[in-house]
Amino acid sequence: MTKNSNLHSFLAFLVVLIVTLASSPLSAETGGALGDWKIDTFRWTGTTDAVKLVEVHNPHGNLRFRKAEYSQAFASAAIQRHKDDPRLGDIRVVEQDGKVTIDVVFDTPEDFDPAVLTDEMAKRRIDLTVLIPAGAHLNARTEDGEIEAKGLDGDVSATSTAGDIVLSIRGSLEARTDRGAVKAVLKSADWRKSPVIETTTGEIVVWLHADADTTIQAQTAGWITTDYSIDITSPSTATTKTAVAKIGHGKHPFPIHSTKGNIRLSRLQSLPAE
Repeated sequence: MTKNSNLHSFLAFLVVLIVTLASSPLSAETGGALGDWKIDTFRWTGTTDAVKLVEVHNPHGNLRFRKAEYSQAFASAAIQRHKDDPRLGDIRVVEQDGKVTIDVVFDTPEDFDPAVLTDEMAKRRIDLTVLIPAGAHLNARTEDGEIEAKGLDGDVSATSTAGDIVLSIRGSLEARTDRGAVKAVLKSADWRKSPVIETTTGEIVVWLHADADTTIQAQTAGWITTDYSIDITSPSTATTKTAVAKIGHGKHPFPIHSTKGNIRLSRLQSLPAE
């Protein structure tokens, strides 16, 4: 590896480490004495230049994504566990045929005795930050953790069971969460495919590019507010309302659904800083 490559790798590591530690609850949520907890860090630098897809699964904490300044992917994690917990955190990375797969796990020893577990140990977590190369698409999944992606060029698919999803991207999106909220800034109108947003109880807020060419069908039992002209139907026998907004020529269908949460559709007046 050249001197410039080493410098690029080090600078990328600093970026992901700062973002990871800034978003990690650390001792705030762990409780107990700080000396009872171990906080380890993980660093990984990709070797593939032509990355087309990054898939990340983290059932143990938050996911943060930023655009990489270089052609490789980079990752950093903060791994928190009780000092007496025998289960060790691990981040497994596979690069193959333009695809990067990252799985976050806690390994269980063969002689593991569940009787040693305590309520404190259940607060273990791993928060991961990944830098995504320009143009690469992202598929991210977590359980209770938040997913945040900013500045990405490619399409983003984000799925969380109970965490919030916060996106500011130039590609299209698929965002699904059961009990979290979704906030999405779509900074481009040039979508490769139609976007989708679904929640069960969470609020949905979407900012659309001024040149958006889409037909939005928003459905919820909550409030629907918008900067656009909409047609609302609300059957007398149902609590769910459906609002249709045709923006531009209405090229891309855009279903937005929340069972109970409020929906807000806003026109993006200027591009926010990342």
